[in-house]
Amino acid sequence: MWVASQGDDRVTRIDSTTRTVTETIRVGRRPVGIAFGRGAVWVANAEAGTVSRIDPSSGNVVDTIEVGSRPAAIAFGDDAVWVVLQPQT
Repeated sequence: MWVASQGDDRVTRIDSTTRTVTETIRVGRRPVGIAFGRGAVWVANAEAGTVSRIDPSSGNVVDTIEVGSRPAAIAFGDDAVWVVLQPQT
């Protein structure tokens, strides 16, 4: 299980059997959503305007993708990552 923590710009991996934290990974500013697909964990970072791709076997951020605006949500489907962006005000 993965949980986003907006307050410290990290995602936390929790073992669902033991209910203990197994690792904490620093991502972009204010992570707001997590998706799983294609062997990766994808994290939308609202204030950074990025998506972080985490390799779950190593626990490392292996790519950071600029999305140009503030992502509000993320999903994986049809072999693609889908990001919802907040409108510019």
